[in-house]
Amino acid sequence: MGNFDNFLRSTMLIERFVSVAFYVLVLVYFYNKIRRAENPQKISKYLNRYLAVLCIMAFFYIPGESADLYRWRELAEPWKYSGFEWFLSNRVLTSRVPLGYLFVYMCQITNIDGLLPMLCALGFFGNLFHIIKCESLRQNRSSDSIALVLLFVMSSGEFLAVISGVRYLLSCSIVLRCVYDEMYEHKSILRSVPFYMIAVLLHIATIPLIAMRLVCLNPTSSYKTLILNLIAIVVIFVTTIQYGDVFINTAFHKYDSYTSTDSYSYTWEYVISSLALVVILLSMWKLWWYYRLDFMKEKVSVKFLIIVFLFALVNVSTYSIYHRFVSLCIVISIPMLLTYLNSSYENGNKKSTRFIMLMSMTILFLACARGNLCGYKFFLLN
Repeated sequence: MGNFDNFLRSTMLIERFVSVAFYVLVLVYFYNKIRRAENPQKISKYLNRYLAVLCIMAFFYIPGESADLYRWRELAEPWKYSGFEWFLSNRVLTSRVPLGYLFVYMCQITNIDGLLPMLCALGFFGNLFHIIKCESLRQNRSSDSIALVLLFVMSSGEFLAVISGVRYLLSCSIVLRCVYDEMYEHKSILRSVPFYMIAVLLHIATIPLIAMRLVCLNPTSSYKTLILNLIAIVVIFVTTIQYGDVFINTAFHKYDSYTSTDSYSYTWEYVISSLALVVILLSMWKLWWYYRLDFMKEKVSVKFLIIVFLFALVNVSTYSIYHRFVSLCIVISIPMLLTYLNSSYENGNKKSTRFIMLMSMTILFLACARGNLCGYKFFLLN
């Protein structure tokens, strides 16, 4: 009996089981609410409530010693006693990611441990749900398909990566929201330039993602948008030449260090990521093969998705890069998946729904049982 008690204490099995079960119950609850929503306004309301619950769950998250959040808290503990001017001069202005340091510092000086993961959840899922809300307003987007894609995205367990990894997915979500607004809301890149800069100053690894986006610029019938995009490219180019060489060199150095020294790997997360890619790639192929006209509506975002996927595939042997970029593929695929599901609905094909539902349930089970999500806990018994 004593050995069993020691096992429970050392593995924190009860704490993790209850916490992960709560995550699943919340997901299922909002999946059903959104599936029954009568209009986009209801969907938006439920997504806002879901965001609030995720932020509360993030606030009470207790990280393990291997989590980036745990290391950041240890690193930032002395910062609480540093004056702002000293921190600005000795940490922010000397760093390649000044906003990243400033973000952590501002959270730490409040002495509220849960604030940092909560703000990361608020930023990432706020941007993610913005995309889903906009998609719900597009023609022929049913609440069933919106709910199913939400289930698929949330089943992968990226929740823990967002609140534990602190800056990376938060900064990438800023880029992906801008990309979505440019591709689907027809907003100029010029408007996004300040947000791209914020993302880079939060985490240097967003540079390749922004570069991939620039490769996917699409011609537009609007001369105004075209001119603004050209101005934006000039601004980005001049800024890069003038100030960006240090950041780009740092990004290359980071990439080289990951590919040459990153020895950490986790087989189950490879399985989860690969299953998610199967859903995305198979849906994309079927959309192209059976619903060619609908596929053409998603052509630009699909091009961006393929470039990000190929980058992940090239780096499949480097767990950190592969896993991160598959996470981005999941978010980027949202419009394409919704188009595929709605095209299937309109043609009386329910196999696509059953397939994505089955795969989502499989991915969710693996994420809860063996994936990173199984490390989530918001209370301790001892």
